[in-house]
Amino acid sequence: MEETKELTLPEQARDQAKNYFRQGMNCTECVMQSFLDIHGSDLPPEVIALATVFGGGMGHTKNTCGAITGGVMSDPHGDFEGKSRKKNCMQMIGDCAEIAMKYIMEAEGKTV
Repeated sequence: MEETKELTLPEQARDQAKNYFRQGMNCTECVMQSFLDIHGSDLPPEVIALATVFGGGMGHTKNTCGAITGGVMSDPHGDFEGKSRKKNCMQMIGDCAEIAMKYIMEAEGKTV
């Protein structure tokens, strides 16, 4: 019998966000809603309406990826100068740079 692996919270968020996208939510809404579902927050559910305008890259301008904006909106740390905030920002910056490079290489037909 095959053993099923329990998903981590980040894996659950990934899968939930992808499911929301399949259901027709835009990229920013998907990331934000999965965060609210899995992490929980003091933010009201109406925050999704605020996320709507960022889908398609800042109102369908194709500028600033809506998924990244959703991630930033989902990260409401209060201490902007604290060590944990800087560590989190460094991780997000690194992840975004890595993702951007992968997309550029794929667009150029290079092996990632």
